[in-house]
Amino acid sequence: MRTKLTPTFVKEAPLPEKGDRVIYWDIRQPGFGLMVTETGARSFVFQYRNNQQISRRWTWSTDLPLLRARREAKKLAGRVAEGKDPVAERNEAREKTREATSFTLKSIAESYFAAERGKPVEDRLRSLDRKHKKFKRNIYPHLGAKPIGEIKKSTINKMLDKLAKESGPAAADEALTLLASLFTWHSKRDDEFRSPIGRGSIDRRRTRGDRDRVLDDDELRVVWTTADAPGVFNCYVRFLLLTAVRRKEASGMRRDEIGDDDLWTVPKERMKGKAGKAFEHGVPLSGAARAILDAMLKVGPFVFTNDGKKPIAGFSVAKIKFDAAVLATLRKQDPDAKPLPNWTLHDLRRTARTRRSRAGIQPDICERVLAHKIGGVRGTYDRYDYLPQKRHALEALAAEIERIVNRPADNVVPLRSGEGAA
Repeated sequence: MRTKLTPTFVKEAPLPEKGDRVIYWDIRQPGFGLMVTETGARSFVFQYRNNQQISRRWTWSTDLPLLRARREAKKLAGRVAEGKDPVAERNEAREKTREATSFTLKSIAESYFAAERGKPVEDRLRSLDRKHKKFKRNIYPHLGAKPIGEIKKSTINKMLDKLAKESGPAAADEALTLLASLFTWHSKRDDEFRSPIGRGSIDRRRTRGDRDRVLDDDELRVVWTTADAPGVFNCYVRFLLLTAVRRKEASGMRRDEIGDDDLWTVPKERMKGKAGKAFEHGVPLSGAARAILDAMLKVGPFVFTNDGKKPIAGFSVAKIKFDAAVLATLRKQDPDAKPLPNWTLHDLRRTARTRRSRAGIQPDICERVLAHKIGGVRGTYDRYDYLPQKRHALEALAAEIERIVNRPADNVVPLRSGEGAA
């Protein structure tokens, strides 16, 4: 159907009398028209045949003014006259864009997370959601839109330097670890891809010593002395040192997890490891650890709680306040004392492991206290719980801390079990 297209006609053109659409061809411009569907949808069209005599159709929304649509149609007609195929060129460009987008770091990472979530529960890492959040927060803003095959070491280093400056060295190191895992996963699925993170190719933002931090006797003494003041977080710090458990394993502790003979059973849901392969961990409480719990106020089901409804949280803020208290303790002895060098709550676990070795506890028992699996055939076939040996190890640890804190000197700091915690 041929007619004179006007702005008014574009708005009021009748719906098709039969079929699902009708095209009103413009009498002024060959190949240009207005398409109206049975639902009332309207669009401008330009129809032509390419060099192979295949019919092609280009469409625009009628949000485009009629005069502008005519001009665009004339441009397309000129390209067709030159032997080009505008629709095919557009489709090819879209495909290249789609391919480029599908190979960005973000798209590959999203495929990685989708694949991991599709695994059976027993093979799925419980930390997957946390890793995904880290990608969104620290990696996507810098590298997400870049094709993964074009990411170079220099680009990664630039990102890590910025992360280290803005969020700290630990955040930069974690981002590097996450990227390395993603690149390894992708390299197994793409014959052409080579990870830019090779062995020793990118320096970490922290020194090896920082990651192996163990408090020496003087540092342990001042931490314990500071934590001897009333307060939930202070009790928590001492309890971490006496039990050598991980931060969240202790923070979520419930009173009903403590059974007969002062055996605390950490449920597998709070233990580190893949969701279906984590195992519950029995922690025999030493007399010193039990005394800390007995001295705390009993409010609600959680042991370490500020409101009786949920476990303690906000560790970063609490740690900053605790560090300030540690510095105050140091300056009672030396007004010019410096803050305790870079240490974390997890260092208490490493410190406890080291002190047990010094107390003469066998390495295997030390590892079992940490809930580390013993490798090899022994780890596969030996299913004994070693609770008596673990109890002895933790009592030895408490005695070692007692010896360190109550050193035979004129400045004695008694090892108290905690009192009046709130």
